[in-house]
Amino acid sequence: MSKPKHLMRIGQFADASLLSIKALRLYDRLGILQPAYLDPETGYRHYQPDQLETARFIRTLRQMDVPLALVRELVTADRDTAVSLLTQYWRAYEARVLLVRRTTNELIAQLQNEVKQMTMEVEVKELSVQQIASISKHITVAELDATIRDSLAALGQFVETQHGQTAGEPFGIYHGPINETENGPIEVCWPVNGKVTAVGDIVVKELPATKAASVTVRNEMCDFPHILKAYDAAYDWIQANGYEMADSPREVWWTAPGPDAKMEIVWPFRER
Repeated sequence: MSKPKHLMRIGQFADASLLSIKALRLYDRLGILQPAYLDPETGYRHYQPDQLETARFIRTLRQMDVPLALVRELVTADRDTAVSLLTQYWRAYEARVLLVRRTTNELIAQLQNEVKQMTMEVEVKELSVQQIASISKHITVAELDATIRDSLAALGQFVETQHGQTAGEPFGIYHGPINETENGPIEVCWPVNGKVTAVGDIVVKELPATKAASVTVRNEMCDFPHILKAYDAAYDWIQANGYEMADSPREVWWTAPGPDAKMEIVWPFRER
């Protein structure tokens, strides 16, 4: 490969882009920003002046704490895809900020021994066999609220179209953790009576009868991450009483989110 004209050595390029030489070498190894020419004798990296725009874009992304894997996607994506990826990142970032805002004062108070741990009442329930229609999705926490809302709308329309009847409050089954890095899945469910047939990504099935530890929460305790205390209470009760988990935990949505919210954590258990 012949050496192109009007190249910038890595030091010059670093000065112009306000990126360190160390960072440029890293971006080369990761395939994020590769030099236009690599001298076969000296190993020196050289860059085209028109690569400065990309370098400055990368610099801005890193100032926003965008992970390197996402930076690599963004620099190669078309404009519409890049906009979508950045929007998803911002939503996830907002969710993290909200989580920190909600919990920091509480954690500080706990560390200073100023807050007594809340005791939550656990009730044992006998759950009957239940037919449900459900939609399962792999999502991160930033997508959770919208996914629940859209899935419930789709399930409601599905039941109406098939002339069935909803038979209880909707709920979600968390088959795995959902946070910034782990994506569940969540199974959004609606109990249904009548003969209904699965369509598209909507599944129709029966949940078996089971015993479950139930914890009801209201108001701000329904918000994440406070609601995790209800999951902890149900789990601890099952363990303390010599049982084991029979299935993934469920989150029953008695009301829509808001200041008067009511939710219930239902965790199936069985004898060891």
